Amino acid sequence: MKIYFAKYQEATEVSQSKEANNFRIKALNLMRTHSSDDELDPESVINMIPEDWVLQTGDYDMVSFLKSVFDHQMTVEEN
Repeated sequence: MKIYFAKYQEATEVSQSKEANNFRIKALNLMRTHSSDDELDPESVINMIPEDWVLQTGDYDMVSFLKSVFDHQMTVEEN
């Protein structure tokens, strides 16, 4: 996850929007894949999300992802 966010940031800084978008998509797919297991720490993920990301678009919904991660964490803690 850190690598995708770092590569996104690097591509954004040198105005390579297509490459930045590719890393954004890879990070989102990784988050989607691991939203319901213990692979991702929700607090770490939230702190790593670049500030220029929109939380909801036609492509993705970060709010749903974050809700899913927190729901999973609460279930684990309750059990």
